[in-house]
Amino acid sequence: MAVSSFVSRAYSMRTAVFSTAEKITHVSGRGVGMDVVKTNIEKIGGTIEMTNRLKEGTTLRIKIPLTLAIIPALMVTAGRQRFAMPQAGLLELIRVDEESGERIEILQGAEFYRLRGALLPILRLKNILRLNSRPNEMKEPNQEQSETNMMVLETGGHSFGLVVDEISDSEEIVVKPLGRQLKGLSVFAGATIMGDGQVALILDVMGIAKQGGLLQEKEKHSDPEAKDDTEKEKGVERQTLLIFSLSSRDRYAIPLDLVTRLEEIDSTKIEQVLGRELMQYRGDLLPLIHLDKAIGLDLQGERPERLPVIVFSKNKKSVGLIVGQIVDIVEAERLLYPSPAGKVGVEGSLVIGGQITDLLDIDPLIERVEPGWLGEPVGVGEGQNGIQE
Repeated sequence: MAVSSFVSRAYSMRTAVFSTAEKITHVSGRGVGMDVVKTNIEKIGGTIEMTNRLKEGTTLRIKIPLTLAIIPALMVTAGRQRFAMPQAGLLELIRVDEESGERIEILQGAEFYRLRGALLPILRLKNILRLNSRPNEMKEPNQEQSETNMMVLETGGHSFGLVVDEISDSEEIVVKPLGRQLKGLSVFAGATIMGDGQVALILDVMGIAKQGGLLQEKEKHSDPEAKDDTEKEKGVERQTLLIFSLSSRDRYAIPLDLVTRLEEIDSTKIEQVLGRELMQYRGDLLPLIHLDKAIGLDLQGERPERLPVIVFSKNKKSVGLIVGQIVDIVEAERLLYPSPAGKVGVEGSLVIGGQITDLLDIDPLIERVEPGWLGEPVGVGEGQNGIQE
């Protein structure tokens, strides 16, 4: 009866050419309610179809599963306890093998996994449910192994990885409502009785994401006006950055306003003068710096014939920075994370487009290779790079 009333109300809202609401708004009578109906039908696994025929009318078909109490779920274990994860929000399963070079990265205390070139935020079910704080808990059998079991989940258009101890088979489970004592726990959607008679709690993907602070951050930045207010409160600075790389395994950025020009030069035009690499550029000599050597990498391999060069100018002096590839120009928030110790010339790290990017502190970096870069302008009778004419 409830479904019939629901369908009837949806049909009347779709075919109405006027609104009976007491207060008329700019969306009244435009079928907005029908979209709400469609969204809720799809949420419970149903479908909605509509066909129109001229002078005959509109036909609406709604298909709803016979029972909503039975769902496919993946059985997982965390902290020696068994849970059921509904497969509706499950994208894929991943086993991270550290011995093969895969690893979970830690950035400012948060964990990320590089999935097909994009950074995927990671949550651990034991931490979310606070299962690893039990004083008498024994070590898990696979705790010493180098493999990590992870489920890639999606909710509200946001994907994240959930690490569990073990992943078992998929089962059809009967959903039981939670008792009054557990209804306030957003991380659980219900409970089920397994074949062995034991009770397993059903996990809620959205509740886990909110408990881990992922959805809150996304919702905070979904509204442009709210985002601007948050940035003003926190003093977050947005900056246009030039993104480039040395190899396929790294990314670097510098503020675009520091860049004078982007050039691509022929490697045959580079000359060696007193241990320095120079080239004739716009009527003067341009000192060149290889970024890999300047930051202490010194990548081996044959240099390509065409080299991307970023030209900087300061105090009537110029210098060219040779990089591997110019990637993009983006506008991003300047939310800096501390860089690991030992990184030369790196001010901090940013997450841009889902990838960790090192922000270079370019002036001190150039000064280390070209002493006098930060000094006063050159005097009369000298070229722009301090070379006597």
